[in-house]
Amino acid sequence: VMFMGGSQGAKKLIEIAYEYSKITDDNVIVLAGKFYDEFKERFKNKNFFIFPFREDIDTFYSASDIVVSRAGAGAVFELLKIKKKTIFVPFPYAADNHQYFNALFAKKMGTFRIIEEKELTPEKLLKEVNELYKEKEKFSDIPDWKKILKKEILECFSY
Repeated sequence: VMFMGGSQGAKKLIEIAYEYSKITDDNVIVLAGKFYDEFKERFKNKNFFIFPFREDIDTFYSASDIVVSRAGAGAVFELLKIKKKTIFVPFPYAADNHQYFNALFAKKMGTFRIIEEKELTPEKLLKEVNELYKEKEKFSDIPDWKKILKKEILECFSY
C-alpha cells in the first residue's frame, strides 16, 4: 500500500501510514514530500518504507496494489488514468472542499474509496484496503472517465 500527499507531503497520512504498518503485514510505502527529513528517523518498522518526493512515480505505482492519497486534481486524474485502486483522503482545508469533490468524481468511476480525514484511523483504513483487495475483478470495468467528464461539463453549460 502506497501513501502519498504530493510534493508538499501530508503529515496526517504519514502518521496514519506508520500506525497502519503496525497492524498489517502489507508493505507500506510512503512518499513523504517535504516531511521526509522529519519522519525518516522517527518512524521505523520492518514493513514501513519512507521516501522523499520522487519524479519516478511510475515505479512506485507499479510496486503498489493500492494507493492512499490526497485528492488534488492531478493525483485523481492520474490514478483514474492508470486504474490504480485508491483510497482518497481529501485535504479538509482545501478551498471550497474541492478535494472532496475531486474524490467524489473518482468514486463514481468504480472501486475508489473516500475516507474523510476526521474519520481516518488505521483500523478503518485496514478495513477499506481489505475490501478493495476483494473487489479486484470489478476494477477492470471502470468506465471511460474522459467521456463522463465531458458529459458532466456539457451538462454544466446546458443551464
